This record gives sequence, C-alpha cells and structure tokens, in this order.
Amino acid sequence: MQASRTSELLFWDQLQAGSSDVDWCEGNYLIYPSIAEFYNTISNILFFVLPPLLMCLFRQYATHFNSGIYLIWSLLVVVGIGSTYFHATLSFLGQMLDELAILWVLMCAIAMWFPKRYLPKVFRKDRSRFKVVVAILSGITTGLAFVKPVVNSLSLMTLGIPCTVLLITELRSDWIFCEMWSAVNFPYLHCAWWAFIGVPYVSFLCVHRKSAIKVT
Repeated sequence: MQASRTSELLFWDQLQAGSSDVDWCEGNYLIYPSIAEFYNTISNILFFVLPPLLMCLFRQYATHFNSGIYLIWSLLVVVGIGSTYFHATLSFLGQMLDELAILWVLMCAIAMWFPKRYLPKVFRKDRSRFKVVVAILSGITTGLAFVKPVVNSLSLMTLGIPCTVLLITELRSDWIFCEMWSAVNFPYLHCAWWAFIGVPYVSFLCVHRKSAIKVT
C-alpha cells in the first residue's frame, strides 16, 4: 500500500511544472505568466500546420505505395504536442514526450523505408518482421528513457547520423526512378527526401543543443 502511494506521488511529481532537470536559455515566465518558455512554446505551431498540408501533398504516394506515411505526419503532430507541453511547463513528463516523439518518428521511418537490400536476409522477404523488431526496440528504449533520460539522446545520435549518411547515398534514386514516379503522378520524391532527411537532422540538432542548455 505504501509502495503504491509512493509511486503515485512520484508520477504526479513528474507532471509538476519545473520538474525537469532541463531548462533552456530562454527566460522563464517572462512573457506570459502561465507559459515557462513562451517563444519556444509558440514556435511549435509548424508541427500543427505542416503535417495536414503534407498529408494532402502525399496522398498519391500513400495511395500507390505506402499509406504508412500518414503515420509519420501524425507522429510529427505528437512531436509538436510534446514539445509544446514541455516548453510550456518544463515538466519531466513533457521532456520525455518531447524527446521520445522524435525517436518514434525516426524509428517509424526506418521501419517503413529502410532499403530492403541492406536488411538482414531474415527480413528481406517479409518486412513486417522487421517492423515488429523496430517496434519492440522502440518500446524498450521508451521504457529505459524514463529511467535514464540519456538513453534517448544516445539512441537519437546512434540512429540519426547513420540514417543521414544512408539518405545521402540514396538520393540518386530521385533521378533513377523519375519516370516511374511521374507515371503515378507523384513527382515529389525530392521533396519527400528532404522531409525524411529532416528527421535525423532534427534529432542531431536536438541532442547537440542539449549541451548548450543550463541545468538546474
């Protein structure tokens, strides 16, 4: 009974404003008394505006190739929600949602688009197995991140940089398969590449900027 009450109190403590050890350089509660970091909070508006637009732009890709791209855009909204909540409250739970949502986007993109020829043989005939493994790893990393938040930062660095290198090498497919993409009226592969490459770069920048924060 006592242990259950202690766990409940710990959970509520993580919801409290200022419970995170991370505090950005922007002054707290200077613009609006209910928002810790006003400008960092409102800057997340793009995460709510762009995904619906991208869903419309990529409708034909989703129809002909992979409807899972809608999950990517939806998760970007989750990134916006987590980041908004974190910067508005500076709570530990907000910090975790902010950081983990980026990892979820990256893992989801890897599960759907990692080139089949680079996969281990056991996954090449059935990508669904690979997706299951990625989902399990994502779940484990998410759980560990709540125990040791640095786990998430390390995961983003470990995945983000190699993915960027891979994407650069795969860029030539934009020209190689130009006729195929045009045949299905989807000439936006270059746009898709930039949208996807933004994921690991955002991951890298988020981790890099952590080193410039002030820790209370």
